[in-house]
Amino acid sequence: MNWDAVGAIGEVVGAVAVVMTLIYLAIQTRQNTQAVRHASARGVQEDANAWRFRIVESPEVAELFRNGLRDPESLNANDRYRFRMFLDALVFHWQHAVDSGERIPNENITRVLSQPGGTWYWSRAKDVLTPEFVQFVDRLLDE
Repeated sequence: MNWDAVGAIGEVVGAVAVVMTLIYLAIQTRQNTQAVRHASARGVQEDANAWRFRIVESPEVAELFRNGLRDPESLNANDRYRFRMFLDALVFHWQHAVDSGERIPNENITRVLSQPGGTWYWSRAKDVLTPEFVQFVDRLLDE
């Protein structure tokens, strides 16, 4: 066997090794992407559950939320502030979910923000949210 044949065999083996490495990396990248998506979806769901649990575990918070949605101006200054902070947590959760590509039922957003307290909140909250999310929500509310 001459050295040219040995070199050619070495090049073929090297090329096969490179292709196998690329296939392996593609598989690993796909698995990692799926794991990141799953973790993101789980995080969004955990945030939503934590927010809901505040209402479930505290009748006072549930009452504040319902009264704030009905008429935020009827709340005293401290309760109005608490209502806004409570909605901040919800809306920032929605923004995170939308930015992460997670699906939130649009009716959840419109159900809250189309009520008097939601409209009151939304008119004050837009300046701290991303422009893309504000446009997304405004389109929902216009429909």
